Amino acid sequence: MAYSLGVATVGNDVRRLQEYLNRDVTASLLADGAYGGNTKMEVMRFRQRFGLPAAAVFDESCAAISRPRGYHFPDFDPDPAKKALSWPGRRVGLTSPPAELMQTKCGTIVFVHDPIPKNAEHIRITNNFVSENIIEVDIPQLRDCVVILDHGVAKSDGRIQFHRNHANRLAKLFADWEAAGLLDRILSFDGSFNARLKRGKKGNDLKNLSNHSWGTAIDLNASWNQRTHIPAQMADRGCIRELVAIGQDNGFYWGGHFTTMDGMHFEVAAERL
Repeated sequence: MAYSLGVATVGNDVRRLQEYLNRDVTASLLADGAYGGNTKMEVMRFRQRFGLPAAAVFDESCAAISRPRGYHFPDFDPDPAKKALSWPGRRVGLTSPPAELMQTKCGTIVFVHDPIPKNAEHIRITNNFVSENIIEVDIPQLRDCVVILDHGVAKSDGRIQFHRNHANRLAKLFADWEAAGLLDRILSFDGSFNARLKRGKKGNDLKNLSNHSWGTAIDLNASWNQRTHIPAQMADRGCIRELVAIGQDNGFYWGGHFTTMDGMHFEVAAERL
């Protein structure tokens, strides 16, 4: 699938495009990461300026022009082996931790299932787990990262809630992704600590708690890697498969290796708790 950006697309690549157009064609766009009518008009002006056919999309022909001028699409590894649905493989020695182990290693959660609008799996934690274990962690690589909401988009300020025991692990994960030149694979940040059950579960059974409830998991690029779906493949917009190896190096288990795939999800592995 050819990489392109058009009306109604959202994400960090759109935000970077808006910032680029503001610099290079003196646009005055709100760099919010949402491709709306104003961004469409500036893209059409860009295409006209450089003699491209009239269109409302910023595609690979635009990228060829903009690359030396400061904006380009992600450069995915062209290795054919990495196009396989099974790539990347699961790292031996890393597994997803069950709830019983999380209770032992990360702190006991006492809870009741408490559904709320748009979050049927929400729980109410009734003991002091949160105050004792969840802290705010500053992740510079997530500053201005697009957050996709029901009513539109927002920007992360880089501060997220995570388990205190693994805050340094999380910070190193993002620093390592940055050092590897992979931050442009992250199109949206979609959550960390979230007191809830696994999606589709209900009741007060401990085994149904999501590891997000302990603050040891994050979600990225959710719109392109929805639960139960095959994660976005290499060179497709939203693909985060290249992040997995460094995630595993840092002790994170990828949800794309779950039996029910959850390609947006990274969690601290059982062996690193």
